[in-house]
Amino acid sequence: MSRTKTRRPRTTRPELHPVPATTPAPLPTRDREFITETAIRAYYVAQLRGLPVRQIRDWTPTASGATTSRGQYGTLTHTPSAPHPFQAGIPCATGTTHTYPIRHGADLRAAEQHAAACTSRHGAPTVLHLADGLHRADTSAADTQKLSTAEIADGLAARAAADDDQPKEHPQP
Repeated sequence: MSRTKTRRPRTTRPELHPVPATTPAPLPTRDREFITETAIRAYYVAQLRGLPVRQIRDWTPTASGATTSRGQYGTLTHTPSAPHPFQAGIPCATGTTHTYPIRHGADLRAAEQHAAACTSRHGAPTVLHLADGLHRADTSAADTQKLSTAEIADGLAARAAADDDQPKEHPQP
């Protein structure tokens, strides 16, 4: 018996040609919703109360359900469930933002005038506080005694000699 294998006829494989890649057309996208119900409500109520608002798109909804608009006066926030639906955050000359309840346009104008006339430091460190601190540092530096290193070493040695505290053991349970 012969051990020869019978060869199968070789099948020809089809030739593969590279196909140029095609990018599918992008899916249509919607524009971001620029007008929300809360923005419409805030704009409408602001118009009724005589507050300076420019466009509905200027009102930005927040996570708390309020709507905020930024203007030249500062920030105006509309919260429908609040006793005073509008709160104005107006920065003063010292950099602090004052918050005022607003019912109508006259309240906003009065709040702007009050914030413009504010000269209080509000307890926050400002340039004036820093200047006071520097002045105090200069006067306290003039009052300080000048010691040489030998005098400092003698003082530390005298302290160590006067220290009679001994370490104590921890109480046993």
